[in-house]
Amino acid sequence: MFSRYDLMTVPRRSVDMIEGILHDVDELFDRSCCNGGVTKGFNVDVRETVMAFVITADLPGITKEDVNVTIENGVLTISGERVDACKDEGANYRVCERSPVGPFSRTFKVPREIEANSVKASMADGVLKVTLKRKPEAQPQRIAIQ
Repeated sequence: MFSRYDLMTVPRRSVDMIEGILHDVDELFDRSCCNGGVTKGFNVDVRETVMAFVITADLPGITKEDVNVTIENGVLTISGERVDACKDEGANYRVCERSPVGPFSRTFKVPREIEANSVKASMADGVLKVTLKRKPEAQPQRIAIQ
């Protein structure tokens, strides 16, 4: 395996391109595969506004009681567990593949400008919305012109 120093003779632009491809492949497997039995693959949108960051996560078939949102040491974690809907007693499923079963988790590094105690989460129709408000000093201020 090559180390970073083995590639020093290659032009820097090529090294950056290779590292970018390797990062993209890692992200692909991170999103779609399993890591220690924890599925990481649910889709999110992260939107930045003047006042806050908003994370919207698609969690179809999950109730708010089955989702945990925590923030600790500058890291926001969305986790929970999908139960096996196909284990319904009395039902005779032939195929059951709509939702992966088991624990799921995603983590997000939170910027320092976020007020940890003002994070709000809500869930409706299988969509989780987490709002992370900026500290007042990080929000834009209108300056009166004298």
